[in-house]
Amino acid sequence: MDTIVDQSRARGSSSSSLDGPPDESTPIVAFEKSQRTVKSKTEPQPVIERSNTEEAQERFLRERCRSWNLKLNCLEERPLVESTALAAFQPVVSFLKGEEEDAKLIKYSDDVGTFRALTHFSGTVLESGALWRTCAVYWAIAIISGVAACVIQARIIRIGSSVPDFSQGFETMANYFTGLLGIMTSMFVVTLFGRWWKIRVEGIGGLWGAIDDLIMILSIHMPHKSDRPYKERILRLGLLSHRLVYAQAQGLESREHLEKLVQVGLVTTEELAILDKETSKPQLVWVWIGQIIHQLAAEGKIQCKDYMLPKLDKLCVKARASTGLIFAYVDTQVPFAYVHLLVLSIIFSNCLIALRCGLAIGLCYGGGKGHEVDSAISVLVHVCHLSVIPFFYHAFIHIGLGLANPVGADYLSLPSYSFHVWMRNENMSFVRVGENTPQSLLDV
Repeated sequence: MDTIVDQSRARGSSSSSLDGPPDESTPIVAFEKSQRTVKSKTEPQPVIERSNTEEAQERFLRERCRSWNLKLNCLEERPLVESTALAAFQPVVSFLKGEEEDAKLIKYSDDVGTFRALTHFSGTVLESGALWRTCAVYWAIAIISGVAACVIQARIIRIGSSVPDFSQGFETMANYFTGLLGIMTSMFVVTLFGRWWKIRVEGIGGLWGAIDDLIMILSIHMPHKSDRPYKERILRLGLLSHRLVYAQAQGLESREHLEKLVQVGLVTTEELAILDKETSKPQLVWVWIGQIIHQLAAEGKIQCKDYMLPKLDKLCVKARASTGLIFAYVDTQVPFAYVHLLVLSIIFSNCLIALRCGLAIGLCYGGGKGHEVDSAISVLVHVCHLSVIPFFYHAFIHIGLGLANPVGADYLSLPSYSFHVWMRNENMSFVRVGENTPQSLLDV
């Protein structure tokens, strides 16, 4: 059935539907037109929220889901990239309706190491509202303590006395924390960055590599165009596993969310009915892929099957293991007691800094010395100290916590949609090249 659908779609267009949008001759559009024609002749068109085109396409997809290959997915999902002066981003997109994600960094340029970084905000901690609100608390503490110190100092001066600058004691206590916090914060960030990198290389990278290896081997053993539906079916299931990794990590495994994967051609309604009842969905898909490979071997599609089948099985196991590694890290966080103690230490240290800066500035102005050059410079130093130190401490904590889940939905996470499109296009290139090998290369 897959072969019939593939051939019918190929006849409908002079170029592959993988490379461009559908025209009037593709089955989906033709079906939609026929549905509109029949409906207009048989009954008046009711007033409904969704268009007839959407309804017809949905009916078509559900009726023909058993024969789906990657044609629908290649038509629906295309790479989207936005570029700025310093980086290329996967923009805020909704590749599945209702599932919007933050813009995600794809690649940055070497100019990030120059002063141009001062003008760039997208994909950085500067976009975090929670971070700025946290820093605003310290600024409020400094302002309140500064105003109180200024008022008290001014009143005491009127009676012929003054309050000595005791703010230095707060700075001394804050300095005690500085060395300890530097070590604890660096350990925290380095640990989480190592986890992030391992998830990318051995988790997502391992899954991606297993899919690539499978399709490449099948393209070698099954080079005929009549075999494309089988290769596309395996690739579709591999891409489904990749997509389900992000769905599980982001808690998007409800029936409503999974049905959206049907709309973009990654899963059939029959497959969804089975997966919906199970756990660890990204790993279960590899059971089906392994069974398909064994069935192909039984049909004589794979040469030297006694030698190749164990290797192909190992690739399936590698993909499942890579998926399991991802959730071993995502579901096992850095010990809470350590993170809690680190954050408490940072908050306490920053509060001491805020009190120190606020009291020093307030006592200075309350004593009538705010107009002196030395005092003005001191005030400026305190303001910079208050603005910079608390911000960077919490920024590193913010980055560390964001790195804990690379397959999440925030801007620090991996560009899942871009990975999906690149993986699909890369593997379809393997398939097409295998089908069009020059005969001169095979003359031995």
